[in-house]
Amino acid sequence: MSSELFQNLHIMLHQLLFTKLHILKLHDIDILQLAKYIYSFTQYTLPYPITQIITFNINIHGHDTQNRSKHHITQKCIPVVSNSLRHKGPEIWCSILEEINRVKTIKSFSKHLKKQLNNKYEY
Repeated sequence: MSSELFQNLHIMLHQLLFTKLHILKLHDIDILQLAKYIYSFTQYTLPYPITQIITFNINIHGHDTQNRSKHHITQKCIPVVSNSLRHKGPEIWCSILEEINRVKTIKSFSKHLKKQLNNKYEY
């Protein structure tokens, strides 16, 4: 029983340390990097061939839709594809707060997104 208590305490202290020092977990670092890519895509600062990986809904649907300005999320054929930039990027972008998506610089975007990612672990 005491080893289980010690292990739980160790995990809690570890999480608290990461939260207090504003250190992102590996999963959150992955999210941040993909989100920075999508931010650069929306700012038209990526080379042309890379911009062809992702498209907007307006380029898929000829008619006016509510989500026409959002990134198009394609169907996933196989599970491995679901972790690709083409699928994961737009999903992550849609999960970010609107005010963070509208900031002017990538540095400001990174700062606000790191704060959002760290806030989900606050106790």
